[in-house]
Amino acid sequence: MSPVRMLNKLVAVEKLDTSGGSKKEGGGFFVVPEVSDNCGTVRFISPEAAEATGLKPGQQVYYGPHSEPIRMKGVDVRVMDISNVYGVVENESQEKA
Repeated sequence: MSPVRMLNKLVAVEKLDTSGGSKKEGGGFFVVPEVSDNCGTVRFISPEAAEATGLKPGQQVYYGPHSEPIRMKGVDVRVMDISNVYGVVENESQEKA
């Protein structure tokens, strides 16, 4: 699939399937869902947003409620300003580095 060049500081995130209901123990205090309703994979990102944050397509992120659902290149995505992305899901090899 050829990329879409996003404008301004926008990012398009494909929402992850939350039907699995998988959970991970979080330090004994509470259970953290591994996949939440506001978790997705970056599919397209503007050059400005990528430069400002270091995000790349393929990374998993947690995002807030302010987004617009649309279909781009055959993929259902949520388009949002980069300020609506709250965090990046890091894998274990990144956490140990």
